[in-house]
Order: sequence, then C-alpha cells, then structure tokens
Amino acid sequence: MIYLASQSSRRRELLKLTGLEFEIKPLENFDEQSALNDYSGDVVGQAEFLSKAKARAALASNLPGTFITADTIVISDDGVVLGKPSDNSEAALFLDRLAGNWHTVATGVAVSSRDISGTPGDGDRIVSILVTTRVKFIPMSVSEILEYIATSEPFDKAGGYGIQGQASKYIEKIDGCYFNVVGFPISAFWKLWKEFNM
Repeated sequence: MIYLASQSSRRRELLKLTGLEFEIKPLENFDEQSALNDYSGDVVGQAEFLSKAKARAALASNLPGTFITADTIVISDDGVVLGKPSDNSEAALFLDRLAGNWHTVATGVAVSSRDISGTPGDGDRIVSILVTTRVKFIPMSVSEILEYIATSEPFDKAGGYGIQGQASKYIEKIDGCYFNVVGFPISAFWKLWKEFNM
C-alpha cells in the first residue's frame, strides 16, 4: 500500500498524475517548529529536512507500505521563510515582500517504508530530494494585494499565494519546475520513486 501523508489537495491531484494508486494518511500532531529544533543547516534545506522528519513520523504508525511525505517553503530573497499567513495582515506583509521581486520555492519530498516484521527502526528506509524553483512577481499595488487576499487563496499556502490560482496573473517568470511551486515536483519525484523501487 502507498500512503500520501499530506492533507494538501494540490499534492493529491499532482500525485494522481503519476498513475500511482494511493491512500491519504495525514500526519497527526506533527509539529514543524519542534522538528526544526534539531536542524542546523541552511534555510533552503529545511524543506528536505522536514520531509524526512515527516517520513519518520509516518513510519512510527507501523503501517505496512510506503509513505510519501513532502514539505514546501517559500524564501524571500532577503532570507525570510514565509509560511502560511495566519491573517489578512500577515498575508499582506508576505505579498508586499514578494511583489516586484524574485523568491525561492523549495520542496523536499521523501519516500519511506518500514519492514514491520523486524524491530521498529531497523528496517526503515528513507530517500529524499530537494527541488528549488525561482519565481518572479510583478509589482503589485496595495489594492491588488487586498483584492487577492479577499479571494482567500493565500491562507493555506506557503508564501501566501498559489501560482495555479488567481495569483498567476502576478507571476512574471519562473526558473525551474512549475509543479514544485504548486507543492509537488512531479518529475523529480518520479525519478526518486523509480530509484526507491529498483
């Protein structure tokens, strides 16, 4: 059995494009901030670190099968990680920071499995990748920022925007994988999947 350990509808739809049959098994009580207490690398690497931390949390369920976990972060060019905005004010701050500038979207994806016939932890196998994409916003006026926030799109998305939604009209160019910005780099994942199953 294959499990996608994510509540993201966007990841679910993108994973379906691979043709894999899977079930949704969201993680319960996973605290990203607590997990990051054990991280000492650069900002971009947080995404891969968290995808592996999520893999370990998923494996702790001892379900037989394979888990797919992922984490996407948005990093402004001054090094600030922009998470999911908590309210209109924070969403406006994020979008104002992004408007007219480049930023980096980093997604970590991990594939993991456990041999439950052995001692927990002994048979764990986790492989992961980190994919980055550069994104350039056109300048946005205050009214445009407020109009976009009014769509409610920003509030469940890292960085406060969805490239596949109404924010698309503000995206001037990207350098890298488009699907990575949506939240799941399909091609890179597929290569990882084939390596995992060799």
